[in-house]
Amino acid sequence: MAERYPALYSHCRTPTQSVYAVITGGLRGHLVTRLSAIAAKELQDVQALLSHIRLTDAADERSSPFAAEDGALITSGLYSMVKSNREPALSAQAGFWSSRAPPRVQFFA
Repeated sequence: MAERYPALYSHCRTPTQSVYAVITGGLRGHLVTRLSAIAAKELQDVQALLSHIRLTDAADERSSPFAAEDGALITSGLYSMVKSNREPALSAQAGFWSSRAPPRVQFFA
């Protein structure tokens, strides 16, 4: 949300609130009193999105193609996908990355 609505995020007094706290108590209470025009527009957009969310006491159900049957995340598959989608290294970097640096180090460059 912070990346999609940066102006609104810049007006947030308590940026680490849980989804539950925002859904049940509203977003406005976590923002400064005066909003810029852009932040006010973003607030309308976010409130429209939040109005469709209904929280229940049901067990949390998540699914991912990178999850095992028990729900544990299989990071090797995720890592392989992200690594394969990276753009080729620039020629100036290619000499360094073609060295013997471990793949996990190459990933964070």
